[in-house]
Amino acid sequence: MSAIHLLSRVGTSTSIRRFPLARAILASLLVLILTAAAPQTTSAQNFRVYMRVADVEPGSVDEVSARLESAIKAAGWTLLASYQAGVDPDACSFRARVFVVDWPEYTRVVLSQGTHGAFAAPLRLSVFEDEAGVHVAAVNPRSLNRTIVAEEGMDHEWERFATELKETLTAGMGLPPAQGEFGQRRGKGRIGRTMGIMAGGPFLEKMKDVATVPAGEGGVRDVAEDLFQTLHAGEVGKDWGIRPVFLMHPADGVAVMGLTGQRMEARSFSILGRGGDDRRSDMACPGIDHSAAYPVGVLFVQDGDQVEITLVDEMYRMKMYFEDAGKMKFTRNMRMPGSIEDEIKNLIRAALF
Repeated sequence: MSAIHLLSRVGTSTSIRRFPLARAILASLLVLILTAAAPQTTSAQNFRVYMRVADVEPGSVDEVSARLESAIKAAGWTLLASYQAGVDPDACSFRARVFVVDWPEYTRVVLSQGTHGAFAAPLRLSVFEDEAGVHVAAVNPRSLNRTIVAEEGMDHEWERFATELKETLTAGMGLPPAQGEFGQRRGKGRIGRTMGIMAGGPFLEKMKDVATVPAGEGGVRDVAEDLFQTLHAGEVGKDWGIRPVFLMHPADGVAVMGLTGQRMEARSFSILGRGGDDRRSDMACPGIDHSAAYPVGVLFVQDGDQVEITLVDEMYRMKMYFEDAGKMKFTRNMRMPGSIEDEIKNLIRAALF
């Protein structure tokens, strides 16, 4: 029965017509009841952190990786890095390969909201295998760009990029697009604090200084290039095996360096386990599906005659990509993010100074 019909019945009731105040109160109550019962609409949508791109059964990581690389090049995008993800060799015989891509149109849009958007500019894809076959996945622009780039107002753009990313790659690989998403489900961009205190809040508040150095004549480009080459030629980090794997120049005065480490990756996937997906409970190394979480980004931005180098608080970053591990696993491994962050900072500062 419609609200209008109900209210008309209230208005024509003989007993209620004698008492105008009672009529008004009852009418208000009916409106409140109907409003509460009606489905609530909102512009926010729930999306998971990763999206499925394609599934291949049977297949091999090498063969699917070659097809993915060809599709990236055919689209006119730039492959910034391709490397084998770290897994625990004693516990996992499956493999994963990570691809980092520069898609110029996408890069332009994420940077339109500010230089912090450069953290989202390197698109990350993965080819991984498990007991069900070989899979292609990607970090989901519909979810994480609400966290990194803009919490509101750009959902249409993120939807368009997510759709085009999947359609372009699957067409180039000659595969049907896979359906579905996985990882943490979020209805908004801002990440909440675990237990009310840990690693939540606006993304911009989670950017942390690493170093500030003179820009010199070459500006950001020379500073970033020199640091990348120094780190590439040096020893990897002693605890997590941190090393540089790509350098991107998304705009004038801006650069992004990606760093990762096999021990860091293997440990992250092992801690995650099945995450929130019960269907992966019986798999040998279920956390390998999150391999597109890495590399970690380090941002270079020129400010006058200085170059500021920043990264994202590592505990916050872990929540961005691995929150589905659950509160207890985060609590038991609280020292890991700080240790990773310290290793990255120490490598950079030692190379610079």
